[in-house]
Amino acid sequence: MKKMSSVDFNKTMLPHNRKELFFDIIKNHYRTLMVLGLILLLSSIPLLVISFIADYQIAALDVTDSAYEQNYASYTFYMDLFKTPCLFILGVGVGSVLKVIKNLCYLEPVFLGYDLKSGLKNNWLSMGALFFIVGVFNAATMLLLNTVKVAIILGVAISLLFTVLYPPLMLVVSHIAIYKNKFHKRIYRSFFMYVKYFLPTLGIYILTGLPFLLVLIPDPLIKYGVFVVLCVFLVPICYVIAFLYSSYVFDKCINQFHFPELVDKGINRIK
Repeated sequence: MKKMSSVDFNKTMLPHNRKELFFDIIKNHYRTLMVLGLILLLSSIPLLVISFIADYQIAALDVTDSAYEQNYASYTFYMDLFKTPCLFILGVGVGSVLKVIKNLCYLEPVFLGYDLKSGLKNNWLSMGALFFIVGVFNAATMLLLNTVKVAIILGVAISLLFTVLYPPLMLVVSHIAIYKNKFHKRIYRSFFMYVKYFLPTLGIYILTGLPFLLVLIPDPLIKYGVFVVLCVFLVPICYVIAFLYSSYVFDKCINQFHFPELVDKGINRIK
């Protein structure tokens, strides 16, 4: 028979801020996060297969061929297009784990099987569409990088991609997990909030994204091994960080006006 705690739970026992909440989640739910990482890894298998084929075929191109650069640009563009439906599948997997991430960050009970099914049911289309759009933008950007040799144009393209497009999508992901509204409104509101909280949002985006620069390692064995490790052990933690930060932004921009019950959800802030 399980021994009951002699101390009754009350609100004052909640973490006092989201930093404390983060470490509480890591301490008490790390196994759950690893399970989420395994689900994300399974969702990544089609993307990994296409990426491996692309790396193998690109390595087989004849660098002495006068048309090498043209062939390289064309091939990488088409392979990036093939990755877009794979990203849709990955987005479906992310949609499934979002419900669990939300419950962990709100300190609500987690029923893993039920919450995964609920997250899949509620989020699969929105998350799949979001990741698909990212795939299309990525293919177009890589085509630009491989065909345009003007340094200033390349610099502007890369800057726009990594400082304008991607960071607010971090807010979109959390927005999908919490609110029920139309897809375009989620995009619009997230970009608006990004403009308002530009520097801290960009900082969190860089913090959670830096480890993934390791996948740029040219050695395929190390590259895909690193990806597996990051996916299982680090990606769920990054989603927790992103969700907790997004909750802070949402409290300022949305919750205090429309959903007061969600303000400081999961924490007992000391006034």
